[in-house]
Amino acid sequence: MCLRPGSIAAPRLSFSHSRLIASAVAVFLVGPLFSARTALPVMKTPVVLSLIIVSVLSIRADESPASFLGRVPALPNQSCQVTAADRQPFLSQLAVVKRDLDRELDQRKKALVAWDRAQAASHPKLKKQEADAIADQVLQERFNITREELNKSKKMSKEARRAWAKSVMTEMAATTQTNPEAAKAEQEKNNRLLEQMKAARFAAAKLQAEGVKFAAQLADLQKEFEEERDRNKKADREAFESDGSPPPKHLYCEKYTPRLRRILDDCRVWVVAAMPECIEFEKQQYQMAKMMVEEGNAAIPPGVTNAPKFEPPPAPAGDGGITGLNLVRELVDLLADVYRYDIDG
Repeated sequence: MCLRPGSIAAPRLSFSHSRLIASAVAVFLVGPLFSARTALPVMKTPVVLSLIIVSVLSIRADESPASFLGRVPALPNQSCQVTAADRQPFLSQLAVVKRDLDRELDQRKKALVAWDRAQAASHPKLKKQEADAIADQVLQERFNITREELNKSKKMSKEARRAWAKSVMTEMAATTQTNPEAAKAEQEKNNRLLEQMKAARFAAAKLQAEGVKFAAQLADLQKEFEEERDRNKKADREAFESDGSPPPKHLYCEKYTPRLRRILDDCRVWVVAAMPECIEFEKQQYQMAKMMVEEGNAAIPPGVTNAPKFEPPPAPAGDGGITGLNLVRELVDLLADVYRYDIDG
């Protein structure tokens, strides 16, 4: 996260039944998200992917992120003018932690794949035409529109699309007036889901903000070094061409390494402090996914009898999940770069 602040992101959709999710379940999930502000329900990819995110975060294997963090060695006392033999103990310790981290990440991903396959095996295998038929039935019974009408609306001008959406909303509003209590309950569920989505986004944003800060500090330091190195190379070349003067010794390591070490130390402190935030992120993602699955299943109209029901992923282990592991993994990569500026000359 320190170097790649965008690492809190959804993995690629890999469900073997992704066609079913795209054509049928997506429609089931849009119902609770319908509101006057959105005009018409549209299933966004991140909504489905949030189910995948929480699946990854919820699988627990052998060792927690905090345990790995405790194994990360302190920075070496010296990182300037050191030999390869001097570097080896520190780098070897990091390599062992990195190897075990990769194994842990691999185990959790394999557990996710196993859970994914079990989910796929428990659902009927529908052909595209069958899934589309279910989606059509849901749209008709829940919103009184057809998939063809929905597709046509995408080709309309903005004004025409708004007018069409308004007519659909007006018709739905007239229907809900016959059962105001049900409409009120539906709106309350919408509000709870939206609040949960905000909480999940907030938890992710807190983690990413610090990652952006450290990435910027490292980029600025590297840019300053490269600019000075290029200036020195040019001056040295010109001096040599002018009077044959040998290039002076440029003490890059003494100048840049202390600042690099401060950034690395600060990043380590932040990663330790961020473990509770990783746990909170894991929790919020799971709650959002659980609510989406529950609301999506509940949104299936009674007349739709052959639609598959989906189960939420396993509850989070409460250790920070893959988000926490990736954070420690990137810290390890970062610390291994402590000798970056040991290139005086």
